[in-house]
Amino acid sequence: MAVALAVVWCAGCIGTTQRADFEDEVGRRGGGLTNDWVEESFDAAATALGVDEAGEIEVLSARVVPVGQVLTVQARRGDQPDFVDVVVVRSGSVASSEAVQDADERPLDELATPLSSLPLDDVADLGDRALEAFGDDGFVAHIDVIVVGGERVVDVAVESDRRTATVRFDGNGELVKARTDYYTHA
Repeated sequence: MAVALAVVWCAGCIGTTQRADFEDEVGRRGGGLTNDWVEESFDAAATALGVDEAGEIEVLSARVVPVGQVLTVQARRGDQPDFVDVVVVRSGSVASSEAVQDADERPLDELATPLSSLPLDDVADLGDRALEAFGDDGFVAHIDVIVVGGERVVDVAVESDRRTATVRFDGNGELVKARTDYYTHA
């Protein structure tokens, strides 16, 4: 009996992959950035925000993380536009939705932008262009939509074994600049 259990237990170990190893492999294959899961995630966020269509989401900020397929979006509620929620979507399902306190005291009309006006309809192309500007064999770590100096920008964080960079696009998806940060090891 003990021998049989040992054989079954050992057989279960063959082919198993640690989560960190899996995520490393996804990174080596480009990071898992595809349009399909991003669109599905924004559709799920729209429902949580009380908005009919994803393009109508009034975004204050958003982060797309390919590894793990996580979308975090801070946006106005469709049914109560004076209020803001932070919605986290993992693999197409809403993982959490929380109200932002005192959001009605912020200049939401100046800060919010309709999702349809942002260059996120083809994130795979955005990622490819960021990797091309990076000029190294790397992957997209995450994409951030933020406001800088009153302007909406899209920052694409790219990484390789040797360095990281942030590739900035304007609100229309045009390349602005790429800033490289080299790893330093003691």
